[in-house]
Amino acid sequence: EWGYKHQRTHDNRIEKNHIHHISQGQLSDLGGIYLLGIQRGTRVRANLIHDVRDKTYGASGIYADEGASQITFEENICYNVDDNGFQLHFGFENVVRNNIFESGRLGALWIWKHDLNPGLILKHNILIAKDNDYIFGGAKVDVPTCTMESDYNLYWDYSKTPIMGKLFKTEKSFEDWQTENELDRNSIVADPEFCDYENKDFTLKKNSPAYKIGFRD
Repeated sequence: EWGYKHQRTHDNRIEKNHIHHISQGQLSDLGGIYLLGIQRGTRVRANLIHDVRDKTYGASGIYADEGASQITFEENICYNVDDNGFQLHFGFENVVRNNIFESGRLGALWIWKHDLNPGLILKHNILIAKDNDYIFGGAKVDVPTCTMESDYNLYWDYSKTPIMGKLFKTEKSFEDWQTENELDRNSIVADPEFCDYENKDFTLKKNSPAYKIGFRD
């Protein structure tokens, strides 16, 4: 069901799938994994998603569409996507933890609008930007003012552009992000030190700073 209508979908497990080369320019508004509505107890875990290409817009690794709520997303890797590694349209009490999301042209993580509190609980993730992209993106919401709890994450920008926000009212530095919005007080900006990022081997080196924020390889 769209939005917050009652539905029968709950306690599903979507895990350990390799999903790749989706759409390839044939469709728009899609994701390697797509969900919507309240799905209490559902877990999306340990999926590898890459090469998601859209026709005109909207290619995500994982797409939590209208009303997606009470879902846990953990231990997923999303890369080589046109728009974003993870997208939330609107929803509440979604736990997003221990994932690796690489940016597309709209950021590594994109939020359309905020609704109920909290929309996302974002912890122990690695979010990376490349090709002059950004970490966060949003359409009708400025992520620092939205209903998101965010801490113990690692952020890294391979292209050395402004790191945090795109299409927001302001583009803040990481220090402003922390102090003004009380987000990511214990998060860090550091090279995650993947074994071979260029060839998309996201295994962490032994001394990776990601372990300092509680990331599990």
